[in-house]
Amino acid sequence: MLRSFGRAFGGIMGIALFVFFGGDVAARWRGVQIGKRCRIYTRNFGSEPFLISIGDDTTITSGVKILTHDGGTSLVFNEEGFRYQRFAPVSIGDSVFVGVNAIIMPGVRVGSNAIVAAGAVVTRDVADGTIVAGTPARVIGSVDDYAKRVRATCPNSRELQGYDNYREYVEEALAISEKKRRSANVVGRRDDVPGCEAE
Repeated sequence: MLRSFGRAFGGIMGIALFVFFGGDVAARWRGVQIGKRCRIYTRNFGSEPFLISIGDDTTITSGVKILTHDGGTSLVFNEEGFRYQRFAPVSIGDSVFVGVNAIIMPGVRVGSNAIVAAGAVVTRDVADGTIVAGTPARVIGSVDDYAKRVRATCPNSRELQGYDNYREYVEEALAISEKKRRSANVVGRRDDVPGCEAE
């Protein structure tokens, strides 16, 4: 009973920290090692948050799950009936963006300056400077190429200064993006991954 109370209190405390102080404070309280200037929008750090490290300037978006143990080992027993356990740390580098609802599996290392697309299931290490997407995640491009497309087709925040109304801000961003896309002679679907506009 005391154990259940402790878990319930810990859960409530984690939610309160997340809501009032931000995801990075809540994650640190749970034991996640987090660098500087991170944006953390998830509370899904599994049952071993102390096995997770996140570098500087990294964004972990909502719905992301970072797993540090393999529950499937519960199906494997030794001759005496004891289950096997597999735990593995997860390391996420500096300047990484992890998209909505991505899942990072035990033992994965995500290198620095990398992007994990929304919904990706990352089962293997991600090299520095790469973009991964899919289930299972695979390399679909480089961050350098993505940055070139973004610079050619998307507005920067200086171009969007002076808008108090968010809808007007977004509409201006769309107009600037269309103008840049036409002047850069970029063709393709607007929702192609990666980039603001496909080439």
